[in-house]
Amino acid sequence: MSSSHGPSTAGRAPTTARSATRAAAFRQQLAAPKSPLQCGLTLCPRCSAKPNCRHTASVCLYLRVTASQVGASPAQRSLRDFLLQLGHALPLADSPCSQAGEIVCATGCYGVILCVSNGQGGFQEVVLETCTPATTRCSAEQGTCVTGPTACGADTTGSIPCHSLGYFPDPYNCSVFHFCSELYINSQRMVCAAGHAYNPLTSDCSFLTSDPVCTSGPPVPACASVGQSGALATNPSIYYVCTVDANNVLIPSLYKCDNGEIYDAPTYTTTTSSSAPIPGTPCSPPLIRVADPDDCTRYYECSENWTWVHAACTYGTYYNPVHNRCEFGFC
Repeated sequence: MSSSHGPSTAGRAPTTARSATRAAAFRQQLAAPKSPLQCGLTLCPRCSAKPNCRHTASVCLYLRVTASQVGASPAQRSLRDFLLQLGHALPLADSPCSQAGEIVCATGCYGVILCVSNGQGGFQEVVLETCTPATTRCSAEQGTCVTGPTACGADTTGSIPCHSLGYFPDPYNCSVFHFCSELYINSQRMVCAAGHAYNPLTSDCSFLTSDPVCTSGPPVPACASVGQSGALATNPSIYYVCTVDANNVLIPSLYKCDNGEIYDAPTYTTTTSSSAPIPGTPCSPPLIRVADPDDCTRYYECSENWTWVHAACTYGTYYNPVHNRCEFGFC
């Protein structure tokens, strides 16, 4: 990107009335009071409701500084300020965004950001809301600033506290898993080979990163409130309860039911009973399959006669509910 304009028009007359008007507008924007989230240009669907916004060629430009830009070097900040006066935006560091349309929190949990594709493989970070320091903090799960603890600021790269024994999926990374050999210690963190993901049912890396366990959200549902709980879709014998850690951050604490029982979130209990289909009863549509919650080597299939049939995998295989088929391995 190049331009014949410098960072300032001081000392030389603008060539046209239009450039003079534009320069004056930028000087007014740059001189206006700005909150910590108001430096830098980005797409802004709510521009009309924001201060220091303007419309140019139907594109809404909103002056702000993103979390990724706060840590920029002096040279990068100088370049950013130069580009701001030219009406451009430049991403200066890794973005917290991973896909268009998601809502994320700014570093420090002081802002709620909407991720918008910039059409060049990156993202424009639209500030939806600025949180009040010491009063509210960002909750990406609720898409707003809230009082009390949120999941923002959780350690997503370390070990997890051990509340039960055995293997557990990482709450945030589908290719990571943990082993708890003792209670009330930190887990041993392990990583699957490239392209593979952890399977909580078989305690191995038999999933792929293209499977729903990686593409449909985090391996463990994100915490939105204290006491939130539920069983994992990939293994209902493992469940989570959202608690507050020493840093006042919401984290999912993982537990495992004994003797193959499954967790019932509405009653906060583990049970051997299930709501499995009853063989011979009507079903729809034909050929759909449902895992047997009591036996990982069996499943229910809706037959061509529109009734449930209880089927079993051959010896040495188990039913994989993600792939909807029997696969080699033991569970």
